[in-house]
Amino acid sequence: MKNNKNNHFDAVNQERHDKNTVEIQKALQRIRDDYTLKPTVKVLSDLSGMHRNSLRNRKWPIEELDRIKIERNKNIVSDVAKEKSKVTSLEDILDNAKNELIYWFNMAKDLEKQNAQLLIKLDRISSSRDYYENAYKEEINNVKDLKEQIKLLAEK
Repeated sequence: MKNNKNNHFDAVNQERHDKNTVEIQKALQRIRDDYTLKPTVKVLSDLSGMHRNSLRNRKWPIEELDRIKIERNKNIVSDVAKEKSKVTSLEDILDNAKNELIYWFNMAKDLEKQNAQLLIKLDRISSSRDYYENAYKEEINNVKDLKEQIKLLAEK
């Protein structure tokens, strides 16, 4: 009879143990999936409904929490490295944009200088044209005067 009672308690204990194991595994999976849940014994205890000491006595749930922490740290380091490479590539793009801005700024300055020189040259050519136009008109007037003088002389 005593042996039969022990077998019954052993079966009940095994059933509770198995049920608690399933709850622990579900809680660990939730912690793995949800980054807002911290991988701590307290959170695992709250999610599984088991006491923290019971979890520590089993040891494997604590080891699993440690693995989750390590995996999250690896992901954080990986994310930081990705962000750093994005920042580096953005810095490269910014440097290229700065270099292009400097190039076009220098090009605009050179074109302004060329424009100023061309305006000076245009002023010289315009004043030269005006000078020769006036000289031409004077010569035409001189030719007219001379033709009139020749005509007068021819009539005498």
